[in-house]
Formats: sequence, structure tokens, C-alpha cells
Amino acid sequence: MNAAKTLLCALALAGLVAPSIVHAADAKAESAKPAAPAEVPAPISLDGDWQFLLKPDEDAADALGKFYADGFDASAFKSIPVPANWTTHGFEEPHYVNGTKSEGFYLHSFDVPAGAKDRRAMLYFDGVWQSAEVWVNGQRLGRHDSGFTGFAFDVSKALKPGEKNKIAVRVRQQTQSFKLDSNDDWGLPGIYRSVRLEFTPKEWFIERVSVVTDFDEQFRDAELRVRAHIMRNEKMDFFSTSAPFDVRAILTTLDGKEVQQATYTATITAAHNGRDIPINLIVRQPAPWTAETPNLYNLRVELHHEGKLVHSWSDKIGFREVSTAGGVFRINGRAVKLRGVARHDQHPDVGRATRREHWLEDIQLMKAANINAVRTAHYPPAEGFIKLCDELGMYVVEEVPFGFGGDRMGDPSFAEGVFLRVYETINRDRNRPSIVVWSVGNEDPMSALHVDALRAVKGLDSTRPTLLPFRSEVGLPPEVDLIAPHYWKAEEYDRLGAWADRPFITTEYSHALGGDDFGEQQERWDAIARHPAGAGGMIWMWADQGLRRKINGREVFDPMLDKKKYTREGAELVKEKSASKDEIYDSHGNHGTDGIVDADRKPQIDYWETKASYAPVRVMVDRLPFVAGQSEVIVPLRNAYDFTDLSTVSVKWNLYRDANVVASGEIKLPATIPHAETRIGIPTTAIPRDVAPGVSYLHLFFTDAQGLQIAQRSVRLDEVAATAVAPATKVEVKAEKKDDALVVTAGQSVYSFNSKSGQLTSLELAGEKMIDGATLVVWRNPTYSEANVIDRRKVTYEWKTFLQNMPAVASAFEFKTDDKGVLITTTVDYKADNKNSVAVNYTYRIGTDGSLWVDYVVKPKVDLPWLLEIGLALKTPDEPQTITWLGYGPGATMPNRHASALFGQWMSPLFSGESRGTKSGVEWLRLAGSEGRALQVKGIQGFRLDAAKEGDVTLRVLTHIAGAWVKGGPAERPEWRLDLKEDGTGEFKGGLQIAPVIDVNAGKILERAGDLPKTPAVIGGGIINDNPSYPSCHASTIAEISPGVLGAAWFGGTRERHPDVEIWFARQENGKWLPAQAVANGVQADGKREPTWNPVLFQPKKGPLVLFYKVGPSPAKWWGEVITSKDGGKTWSKPVRLPDGILGPIKNKPVELADGSWLSPTSTEGNKDGWRVHFEHSTDQGKTWKILSQVPKGEKNFDAIQPSILFHKDGRLQTICRSKSGVLASSWSSDQGKTWTPFEASELPNPNSGTDAVTLADGRQFVIYNHTSPPPERPTKGVRYPLDVAVSDDGVKWRRAATLETEPVSAGYAYPAVIQGADGRIHVTYTWDRKRIKHVVLDPKKL
Repeated sequence: MNAAKTLLCALALAGLVAPSIVHAADAKAESAKPAAPAEVPAPISLDGDWQFLLKPDEDAADALGKFYADGFDASAFKSIPVPANWTTHGFEEPHYVNGTKSEGFYLHSFDVPAGAKDRRAMLYFDGVWQSAEVWVNGQRLGRHDSGFTGFAFDVSKALKPGEKNKIAVRVRQQTQSFKLDSNDDWGLPGIYRSVRLEFTPKEWFIERVSVVTDFDEQFRDAELRVRAHIMRNEKMDFFSTSAPFDVRAILTTLDGKEVQQATYTATITAAHNGRDIPINLIVRQPAPWTAETPNLYNLRVELHHEGKLVHSWSDKIGFREVSTAGGVFRINGRAVKLRGVARHDQHPDVGRATRREHWLEDIQLMKAANINAVRTAHYPPAEGFIKLCDELGMYVVEEVPFGFGGDRMGDPSFAEGVFLRVYETINRDRNRPSIVVWSVGNEDPMSALHVDALRAVKGLDSTRPTLLPFRSEVGLPPEVDLIAPHYWKAEEYDRLGAWADRPFITTEYSHALGGDDFGEQQERWDAIARHPAGAGGMIWMWADQGLRRKINGREVFDPMLDKKKYTREGAELVKEKSASKDEIYDSHGNHGTDGIVDADRKPQIDYWETKASYAPVRVMVDRLPFVAGQSEVIVPLRNAYDFTDLSTVSVKWNLYRDANVVASGEIKLPATIPHAETRIGIPTTAIPRDVAPGVSYLHLFFTDAQGLQIAQRSVRLDEVAATAVAPATKVEVKAEKKDDALVVTAGQSVYSFNSKSGQLTSLELAGEKMIDGATLVVWRNPTYSEANVIDRRKVTYEWKTFLQNMPAVASAFEFKTDDKGVLITTTVDYKADNKNSVAVNYTYRIGTDGSLWVDYVVKPKVDLPWLLEIGLALKTPDEPQTITWLGYGPGATMPNRHASALFGQWMSPLFSGESRGTKSGVEWLRLAGSEGRALQVKGIQGFRLDAAKEGDVTLRVLTHIAGAWVKGGPAERPEWRLDLKEDGTGEFKGGLQIAPVIDVNAGKILERAGDLPKTPAVIGGGIINDNPSYPSCHASTIAEISPGVLGAAWFGGTRERHPDVEIWFARQENGKWLPAQAVANGVQADGKREPTWNPVLFQPKKGPLVLFYKVGPSPAKWWGEVITSKDGGKTWSKPVRLPDGILGPIKNKPVELADGSWLSPTSTEGNKDGWRVHFEHSTDQGKTWKILSQVPKGEKNFDAIQPSILFHKDGRLQTICRSKSGVLASSWSSDQGKTWTPFEASELPNPNSGTDAVTLADGRQFVIYNHTSPPPERPTKGVRYPLDVAVSDDGVKWRRAATLETEPVSAGYAYPAVIQGADGRIHVTYTWDRKRIKHVVLDPKKL
């Protein structure tokens, strides 16, 4: 801001200038309250049900004739909603890029109030793709050829006030300029945004208002410059001068408090003319608008004529100023980094007819990922999305749409379409504070028309900087304020930042093609953000461009394997993933699978990497020196916010020793201004000087003022003085050669090798086979980005199986025994075909500690320029196992993609979704079975588990891992690539150690079943009925009978479904469980015996103890029975069968509602539509029951059973249910269980195993569950370990609070039950491997 302007502001504040400005207090004194404006009809929405007809091409469309005329036979037209794309409603299959040549015809009738007579009427279309020709009451209004910008017609003369009116629209997809609206996305035709009528006075009205906010040099006070264009249309002498009129601007807070107002008095010469009225308001210390502080005000502009208020305009505005002075992008005077993504305005359910719920979902997800900016690729989105960005705080780089037409702008005939799009884009959104940059076109060559378009943008709005996406060369015209390179490497951004004379925003980078790439996002962002000129970047892109499409028996293509079968501009079905039973999400494979979230907005790994790289709090170290016993470690931090002080942020920290949390706490961060550094101290006295050998590290979780987690980071504590490790016990090592087999015995470890193949064929430990073969790996199934490159080769292969399972032939095999053990050397040739082979020199040594060391030199000669990984594939048996590792986790990582991961010791079941994916940065892993036997592997860089549906599991232990790609290329740094020479040869050296481990308690797992979990929250428990007479038991339930007295029940017998299965019950008195007694069985009146199932104890506030259970041959055919006890379970009534159709609680306890009635959670299996959840209600203590409505399955078509009921402070109920979808399903009721919302996925995984939940006395929600999801090869069934506890304040955001069981057992730890006792302690029971029922007591204060 220049000195003259500063002086003007100061004088205005002093009241010494600008007589046309009336200050707020003066305005109130001078003018009485204005009269209300003459009655003008309210706006009329024309959204709703229209009539529609599709014609295949222009000729057929022309043949339709005057469809807009009265008397036209529209009987062939069918109903269609507006707004909508006709392709999402079954009228035509959607086509990628260009749409089709078909044309759509719309008819709609609507009423216009009589009050519209003598009013100006405007018909607004917010968006029609791609061309709209419009008639009203048979009168042609015109044609608009621009698919992403709104437009309007003056229909004052065409309307019939007080009558029924008819609108007709012809929509074309392919016009002369349609390429300006054609992008690398779906061509989705139709009236896809809202249509409405608005009315104003005809003689005097406000036509347009533009707003500019301009801060002073201190960015304290601001000038609000309002320009209101006033139109006069009076029936008077043409050259007459009007009577004076007033234009008043009134600024208020959102709650209505007046901040400032000013009035401008003027006249207009000529009866049909307009005048631009400037009104300047000087506002003292307005709350500025930024993405971190989205402060808004209401601005109202009033037109007063002849003492009457005749028209008004209002909108929300923000005080925000953008500058690029000095080569730095600034907002309100401060340097800002745009942490952005590019977004298409599309949702799989509605195409481009997006609504508020879709905009809100996207913005909330973006902000949760620390994204503060969005590029509207490649067109203006719905206006509502921009307004939400204003409201919620999101910077917007809005794009003027030139699409693929940008390549054609050397043709002057495109000028009309170009300038139309410039005008309509800028004119709609010029007042939106969230818009900070105008982007003109996309990846276009520079033409004279582009320069003219830039000048037009600048002419319409000089307050915002402009850029041309992709253009970054020297010599750009002066109208270009920002450089905008695309898809550069980190080092290239780094060099650009060093010399750039203008700020740069990389408007596309880190192309997120597929779900398994996205390498080096952190490195690229750091290279951009470290420079003052680095203004930000827009990841390509936000969401996979998927549509929900019905299969209807048609062929569905695989996006990678069938790339040659679907076309770029086609309508083929290409499956991204399933949407429901007969629906898929189709992102058109290789063309539109670009998002960091799936089409249905499920976050991918890319999303979490984005959140980590954009974190507003940066931990400046990954490792710190540490001496056991020191008092604290100092962790340096950087405030990466642009406007927020770190005093608003807290950090929760956990100090680990190996897998155990030894200390934790929470710290409020010290006051630190944006872009500055600070330090925090974390106490470490919990790790004493004499600590046993192990690894120490910190996990840090940062939360903002709203309690939302904004960052997480791990810091490894490198021990300067490492604790001495005891030497390993020596064992005798013997080698025996028999035929082709060499068997080496080392203590309890037996290694077998084949001299013909030169490979390890098996490893047995204490008589159990742990490895069933090992072979070389140098390849894996390529990702989207990798396949994109290799599929362009002249010679391609079946990449999924390429270089896999190559036959091994040993050309030499020798062994010898010495005092160090057995040494084996061999050379092995692996041959896939004549062009692809690998030679490997192996050295195996079995040492006196029982371990196997494998060293190898790998010499490939292949028809490729690089490999993807190198290591050994170990085949493991199909039995309960867990895998534990020290390294990055818990999810999949790559050497150049682990910003979102934490260093630590992690554990997952072998058969789980969590164990899948490459794990990198691994120092060791341990593969453990259920009887204390394990293998520990060291010397690797990472591992991956591959599994088949048949149950075979291959553990790939990897010494070399190529980094993750982005679209178009491999990892940028050489150490993250496995490059070969031009002739496909190379040499790689690697080695690893396989160390067998036998626990001292091996074979005694059942004896240890009663051991309590080693977590601070556990304060008691043990086995119930620890010497049972039955071989199998399951499905426990627990109730507090009276203070300090508990009851538990379960079913036990030969096995589940066996007729001898009975219901057992035990009491706990004085902290001790009494012997269990069988209390119910399935013996019927005719003597036939049926199995019993799933007991549920319920102790109402008044009345006897109730025990519900099931009887019958299977869950699809069982029925409910009930018994009661008046003496706390010592004696029981005779069983009573529940009425037909009433099952009683299916697994988890009923609840007593505020009115004393009982709500019973139940479910059914074996239905035609799968598993269903419903509730049963009793108002008379269980004497009679009523079935309430089923819970809707929801968009994900949840198969769910076994609900639990939770109470929330706002009066709502929530149910948490087991499901087949890999997650716990959640639903809500606002009417005490009568009706329920459709099921939605919770945050918590579920392997299709029972859970239970309870609302604690402190208001928190508690759930006990198996924290694992099914593996991809078994998508509806996982293992039932580990067993965990999670807590939540709101039933939505859950925190894993404790782990109760981890050791792999065949039947797992299942079907838990939970209650909170009168003393506040939490009691859980659960099945322990179908052999015992276990009870655990927890202290809620320690959760």
C-alpha cells in the first residue's frame, strides 16, 4: 500500500475527507429507518422433476422439431431430476473425456406468481454441460456454449405471471468450442447444477456489486471498497436526469452487530442507463480472513430511491489481501505456503451434480489432512463449494476453463468461447475471499489469445495474481505473476527456488496414480517450502475420478491387466473397486485413478503421506543421542503454520522401550510465532541406566485447539552406551548328505538344502516346520505407475508373474564343517526365458548359535532397465502366526514413502489386512507361532507377505527395495532405485540372518491362559472355571448381580453346533469365581436334543437376573429361550420359549431406557438379503416384545450382526456391530431405538468377529474387539487376535487404549462381553482359544 493511500485512510478515519462517505454513527443520526421495499417475489427454484428425452445425434435431435412449442406431444419424455447428469440416471452410459454426440431435451412447467408482473425476471443456470439452448413459453432466449460457467437470461418479457409457464432446454455435448470444456475426466452431460428465477424491481435495481479489501501498511486497519452498479429503467425523457438516490453499504458481524456503514448519493443521466457507484469504508482492525482464521462479515448494499428502499444485495465477505511483491506470495502481509491438491468437482454417486454434503465431506477431509488449498481443476466448481471454502477456511486457485481447447487457441474462432469463460468465471467469484489466485487454462502452449485472456482477467480483477499452469519458462508476459511448473523432481524445485524472480506454485505435482505409488512427496514438498519463492503445490489429485456404475451382467475390465481392452474415450466398465453387489466404482482405470482418496473418499496411503508432509508442526529430527538414565531429551520443532502460534497446540507423547510404553504425558507447546523454531523436553527417567538390551523411541502426537490430530512423528533414541548383550548358547552343528539333500542339524534347528537347486528347502524348529522352501525374488507385481512405463515397450511380458518362481539349477554345490559350524557355497542359475535370467552366488553358514546366515551376489541379465526388489521368498505353513518387526509401521511403507509412518516395534497377525503391503526400514522381523517357536530375521531392508486364497503364505524378506514411483518415472534418488546397465545386467550384494527362537514356555500356552495382560490398565482377572468338564466353550456374557457380585455364562460342550452343548453359569463372590454349573440345555419335549448358543445375562434395575440364550441347529434356524433367577444365579426357573419371531438379545446385553423399558439388540443370519440387525422392545419387563425396524444396510451394503448399544450425551443411541466388511459398522438412533440411520463404516477394523461395547460412567464409549481386518485373499474372514480395547468421546473418533491378548492361537480371543461395575471398574470376559473363558478387570482411569 503506498503512502498516499495510507494518508487517505488516516484522514478518512479522522473524518477529514470523502464527503460522500457517512460514518456509521452519523448514518444512524441522519437517516430514519428506511421504508420496506415494494413487494418483490422471492426467488423460485426450478430444481426438481423435469421431463427428458435423449436423441443419439444431431440429425435425430433436429428431427424432433419444435419440442418447446405448445401442443408438442411429449409422451415419449421420461422423468429426470434437475440438477443431474443424465448419464448417472441410466439414459446413457458415461463416456470419458468427450462425452458423445447425443443430445438431451428437457421440459419443465412451473408457476410464476402474479406479483412478478412489471418486475425484472432473471433465469439463472448454474451449470449445463456442454451447451444449452433455452426457450421459455415457446420464446427462444438464446444459446450458451460453456459447460462449467453459470449464465442467465432476462426473461421479463417471456414469463406469464400468475400462470403456468414452460421452460424447454436443448443440451448439446459436442459443439464447435466444446474442447474448452473437455478434460482428462468424464464427459458428463446435462443440467447438472441448479436452475432458478430471481426477481428485482424493473425501474431501479442493483445489477452487480464488487468488493475489494485493502489493508494499510501495518495490516491493521483496512479499506473496504465497494462498487455497486445501479441500473435505471424509467419511462421518462431519454436524456432526463434522475432524482438523487442513495446507495448504502452496511458492514456487520455474522451475529448482526454493525461495524461500519457509508452512503453515496448520486444521480443517473438518461432514463435507460446505469452508473457504477464507489463506496469506501474504512474499517478499524477487522478480523482478517485466512484459511487458518476464516473470519467473515456480512455486507449489505441498499438502494434507496425517493425515500424508499427499492432493492438490496447481501453477501458474506472477508478482509484478505494477496501480494507477490518481492517474489514472495503473501496473504495479509505474511508469507503463505499453499499446501494443496487439485480437485475435480465430481462424486461417484451424482457425477458433477454435487451438493453441500459432498463439498463439506471433501473440505473436512482435506483440512484433516493439513491441506489448506485447492486448485479447481480444470474449471470453476459449484459456487457452493467456493462459499464453503470461505466459511471453513480453504485457499482456492480457481481455474478459467480452457480444457483441451487450450491447444487450439491459435484459432481465432475460439476467442468468443475464451472470453465468455473468462468473464463468467471472474464475475461469479470475484468477491470470494478464499480465491487467492486465478489460473488460466491448463498445460497449454502460449498463444496470443492466452495473453489476451490474461489481460482480460487482470482487467476484471487486478487484486489477485495469475498463473498459467505448466508455464515456468523465462520470458513469460508481465501479466503472469506466478510460475507454475508441473511434475518436477525435488532437486529441480530446489534449484528453481534459488533463482526464481517470481513466486512459484507447482499446480500439479506428485501425480498420485494408483494406490501403491506416491514416492518422495515429503522430499518434493520440502524442496518447495524451504524457499521464500516456493509458494506451494497442488498434488494431482484429490479423488479418484470414479463413478458408481451398475454391472448388469456386462464384462468388467481390470484397470491394469486389461488396458488394451478399454479406450480413453470409451464407456467400458473398468473396476477400481466394488461399490455394492452389482455395482463398481469406475475411474476408467489408468486414466482417472489419480486420487489420494478413493472415489468414495476412503483415504489411501497417499492421503496419510500428504497429511504428514503438510503437517503444520515439524519435528526437525528423526533420531537423538541418548544415554539410558538421562533425565530428558530435547526435541526441536518448527512452526509451519502461517498465522497460528504454537501455543494453541498440544503434544501427547509416549516413551517406548521395545514394544512397551514406559512413560507418557502431554505438553502444551511454548508460544512460537509462525515459521519459527522452538524446543520441548521429554522426560526419559523411565528408562534406567541398568535397563536390559533393547530399543528406545518416542511417539509424538500433535493436536490443535479443537483437539484434532494434525501431526504424528517418531524419534529414535540412539543409545550412546549400548547395553551389553549376553553371548548366545553354543549348540552342536552336524551335516548329513543323502542323495540330493543336505540336512544340517544345529540344536533344535534342522535345515534342509537341495544340492540340485542350491536352495533351502525347509527349516524345522523343535519338530515343527517353520519354513517350507525358499527361493530368489527380484520382481513383484508392478504398480500403476510402473506398469504405465513398461507397458509402452515394444516387447512386454506377463508382468504379474514376470521373473517369479523361476526354476533353480545349481551349477556348483559344496559344503564343509568347521568349528564355526557348516559352510555351504553354491552357484544357482534362475532362468525365465532366453532373454531373462539371474545368476546367484550363495553362501550359507549355519553357526553354533543355531542361526542361518545367507549371503548372496545377484547378477541379473534381463530385458529391463531396472529391478523392483531383491531378497528371498520363504514359504510358511498355514497356521496361526504373528509377525513382529522393528522399523516403520504400522502400515505399508517404501524407502521413499514413510512420512506418515512411525518407527517402532509392531505386531500383526499373519492373516490380516494390516500385515499386507511392503514394510520398509526394517531392522528385524519375527515370525511367531502359537507354541513359543519363532524365527527372527535380521539384515534386511524390509519384507512383504504374499498370500493365496488356498492359504499358502510367502514371506518375502528383502535386502533391496526400489522406492515408490509417481506417474511417469521411478524414484528420484539413485539409492532408491535398482538400476541395471543398458544391456540389462548388474550386480547386487546382500545378506541376512535367520535365527530360530524357542521360548522357555514353549508347549505350555494353555497353562499360561490365565496370565494377565501386561498393560497398566489391567488390575485383575483370571480364568473362569479353570478345570472344565467340556472340551470346548465360547460366547461368554457377564453381569453385575449386586455390588461386588458378578455372574458369567457361556456355552460349552463337544464343539459348537453339537447337541450336547449346554449353557454354563458361574458366580464370583469376594473376588473369587465359584465352580460353574450347567443351567440350560436344548432338550425338547419330544426328547430330541438341540445345541444351545450365545447366552446373554441381563440384570435390570428391578427384578430377577435374566438369562437369554438360543436353541436350534444353526443361527439361521435357532429360536430364543429365557430363564430367570431370583437368588442371583443360584437357582433358575424353567426355560420359556420366546414368541415366534422374537429372538432376544443375539449376543450382547439389552439396555434399560430412561422410561424403564428394555431395548434388546438382535440380528438374523441366513436371510435372502444377508445378515440384518434389528431391535426388540419390551415395556413390561420382558413379558411381551415388539420388533422395531431393521437398521438399513447403507451405501456399503453392510452385512452386520451382533449389535451393542451405546448412550450419548445428546440423547442419541449408537449401535456398534460386527460385519463382513473389514470394519465395525455403526448406526445412530434419535428416537430411542425406533429407527436407525443407515450403517456406516467406523474407524475400527473387524475380522468378522464378535465385539461388545458399553458407555462408561464418565461419558466415554468403550469397545472391546479384535484390532485386525481380514487379509485381501480372505476378505470376509480374518483371525481373532489380537484382542484390544478402544475408547472414544463421541463414538466416531476412537483411540486404541489397551491390548489384552496377542499370542496367535487357532481360535483366537473372541466374543467378548463388557460391563462397568458399580465401583467403576470395567469387567470383560472372552473366549480363550475355545478352551477357556477369561475374565479381565480394567481401571477406566488408566485407559
